[in-house]
Amino acid sequence: MNNVGEKIRGIRTLKGLSQENMAEMLGLSLPTYAEIERGKKDVTISRLEKIAEKLGVTLNDILNFNKRVANFFDQCDTPQVVAGVNNGGQSQTTNNYDARELQHQNEKLQLELKLLQAEKEKAEMEARYLKEKYEKVDNK
Repeated sequence: MNNVGEKIRGIRTLKGLSQENMAEMLGLSLPTYAEIERGKKDVTISRLEKIAEKLGVTLNDILNFNKRVANFFDQCDTPQVVAGVNNGGQSQTTNNYDARELQHQNEKLQLELKLLQAEKEKAEMEARYLKEKYEKVDNK
């Protein structure tokens, strides 16, 4: 996620909002809002502040979204496999998962799922746009 639009999309997706929801909350047309997320439309600071407000985050949260997500995943412990010995003297592998590690893994997977859903939504929107564009050309 290199541009602000992608960061906005990531936060919007994590908040469970659609592009339609955001466009309506901001008083923008859906195509205009979609262009913001795709980085095709420049965003003023005042509009960015309004977007942050509607998302329930700060301007700093948007601008540092990638860093915050990376820090979150860096803080998640990976499961550790510890070799132990059971009562019969046989080697036994035990998973040293605790509830916190499982919760982190679950949250990570949920974030990944939401980001994939956003990518799918973007691809579908671009496909609709191209279909409409070429239908107009064919009708001329």
